[in-house]
Amino acid sequence: MRKLAFTVMLLVAASAGFAQKKNVSKAENNLYEPMDLKAAQTAIEQAMQDPTTKDWVKTYYVAGRVYGKIYDQEDNNRMLQKSYSQEVMTTNLVKSVDAYIKAGELDRKPDEKGKVKMKYTKDIKKALKKSGDILMTSGAAAMNDKDNETAVKLFSKYLEIPGCAAMQGEPVDTMTKHIKYYVISAAWDMDQYKDLKIKCMEELKSEPAYKNSMYRYLYTTYMGNATKADSAKAFANLQEGLKEFPNDEFLISNMINYYIFSGKEDEAIKYLDQAIANNPKDAQFYSIKAKLYLDNKKDVAAAKTILSQALAVDANSFIANYTMGRAFAVEADKMYADADKIMDNKKYKVAKDKADAKLKESLPFFEKAFEINPKDADMLYALKAVYVRLGMDASKVNAAIEAL
Repeated sequence: MRKLAFTVMLLVAASAGFAQKKNVSKAENNLYEPMDLKAAQTAIEQAMQDPTTKDWVKTYYVAGRVYGKIYDQEDNNRMLQKSYSQEVMTTNLVKSVDAYIKAGELDRKPDEKGKVKMKYTKDIKKALKKSGDILMTSGAAAMNDKDNETAVKLFSKYLEIPGCAAMQGEPVDTMTKHIKYYVISAAWDMDQYKDLKIKCMEELKSEPAYKNSMYRYLYTTYMGNATKADSAKAFANLQEGLKEFPNDEFLISNMINYYIFSGKEDEAIKYLDQAIANNPKDAQFYSIKAKLYLDNKKDVAAAKTILSQALAVDANSFIANYTMGRAFAVEADKMYADADKIMDNKKYKVAKDKADAKLKESLPFFEKAFEINPKDADMLYALKAVYVRLGMDASKVNAAIEAL
């Protein structure tokens, strides 16, 4: 009796498995004329969920074909200028590739006897190569249409194909590196793809044509909404990048900024000196260095010497003129403070007059900065303070401030 019951159970289990395999056959049969893609999709998705067929290679091979046919149908409608859905096309193209990749993995698994037959791998390779071409061209079309979300989905799926099980032993896909770059471009402003972008950037650092750009892109990406860990990675990336490209202005500039914001002025100055050596005609690097001496090191004399170099390079540099004006104003402020300590009126007046004279030396630089850029708020308030302190007409500055 128990043997009979056990036999019945085996028959029931076999029957259930056969029923689900019938669903795979049903899906496959519906791919031929008269084609019924809705029935094919329903049948194959049931088979993909059932425990008896969810790990069967043919299930996913047929699924790849089903989703591919749905994509083809929509694409034909598009070419014939009939009603079609880009979302349906994208979704089913991606599902088709996912199914083929899964089928390729299962086709390499040994059977009960330990043999690997790879019954479907040849056809899977063909299907994936065809799908890869479609993913690439469709992704490019999506980018041209400013549909970057779709472009990222298509390009990122393309990148899964070369490394999948079915494609083992195939020649290196020379387009892969370019597709990684397209992923970065399409996803540039989308934070949800930050990890994907970083992965592509890190991999492209091994490509000579992209290497320099990747160090720049990685720094920018890490610093976007940066966590403490991201900031550390950004710094490590700058260090690595500067070993490879020691004269890269972008990397040097951001290393300078990093050290300035970290309160490491001496390190910042070291990179500023490197930047000045590489770009001796760029007044900005001189001016930034002078600002560190003025504000951080409180060395006004050194700051003025460096700013004189900046102005010799570019007399119309806004930052150099503004910072030189500030340097004279800082000297004057100290002289006013010292004068205020003098109790003798005559000596006080002499000291104050000297402070006034020093403050007047700032005017040519502040006024030149005002001429170059009359919309800089910090400069306007600094110039107004000088005019007020010296009892001069500040109406033109007041008008500029009101216009901000």
